[in-house]
Amino acid sequence: MLHSCLSALGLLPWGLPELKRLEDMKMITKEQAVTLGLNGGTLYHVTAKNNDGTPLRCRVNGKCQTWKTRPLEFRLPVKHGLRNTFQITESNADEWKVA
Repeated sequence: MLHSCLSALGLLPWGLPELKRLEDMKMITKEQAVTLGLNGGTLYHVTAKNNDGTPLRCRVNGKCQTWKTRPLEFRLPVKHGLRNTFQITESNADEWKVA
């Protein structure tokens, strides 16, 4: 709400880029994970927020791993902050949205 009001007035604080509404974005699919692994990108968490109220974001930092024997599974390495790294898989992909 605050972000939409500020963007309408052209007063986005700290030079933040205009974000899409989280409700309008879809969960990550395997095809998107493979594309993000090749091109990189930013992902936003559905429920977790930063201290300033913006969605928690992470950056893709590796190639998406897939398997021929398990076609529905994938593993996408991401980085949050300076040192935190983790992987987005098919089990937690519904918690992340593509920017």
